[in-house]
Amino acid sequence: MPRRPTNKNKEKHKGAISEFSTVKAAALFNVTRATIYRWRKDKEKLKEATKEAPNKYFAPSEPTKPQYTLYPELETR
Repeated sequence: MPRRPTNKNKEKHKGAISEFSTVKAAALFNVTRATIYRWRKDKEKLKEATKEAPNKYFAPSEPTKPQYTLYPELETR
C-alpha cells in the first residue's frame, strides 16, 4: 500500500476548479474547508504548472533543503 495517494495535484486541481460550495467540495474530496480554501488560493500556480510541465497535474517543486553530496568524487565520474 502506498504511503500517500498518487496524483495529489490532480485532486487539488479538481478541488480548486470545482463549482461546488466550499462545504460541499470539502465533503466530496474528504478534506477540511481550510484545505479547499488553500487549493483555490493556489489555483494560479496550478494553471502555470499546466503550461510548463509535461503532465498537467504535475507541478515541479523547489527542494526545501539544500542537497548535499556525501561523496563528491563519485559524482564526477
